[in-house]
Amino acid sequence: MIVFVLQANLVRTGRVGWHKQIGVAGFLIAIGVVASTTYVFVEIWIPWSEMLQRVKANRIFLPSYGLLMLLAWKNRG
Repeated sequence: MIVFVLQANLVRTGRVGWHKQIGVAGFLIAIGVVASTTYVFVEIWIPWSEMLQRVKANRIFLPSYGLLMLLAWKNRG
C-alpha cells in the first residue's frame, strides 16, 4: 500500500522518472505476492466445496491480479 501511495504522489508531482524506477520494485513485490499465494494454495489444498467465501474470492482474483500486473509491465512506456 505504501508503494501505491508513493507512486500516485510521484506522478501527481511530475516525477515520472522516479515513478518508473520504483515501479520495478512494485512489480517485484507483485511477483512475490502471486508466487507466495500460489504456494499456499498448493500446500494447503482444500476442495472448492469446503472453502470459505473469502478463500474462493482469493482464488478467483489471484489470476486476475497476476494478469493485470503482467499487462501493466508489458505496456509501461
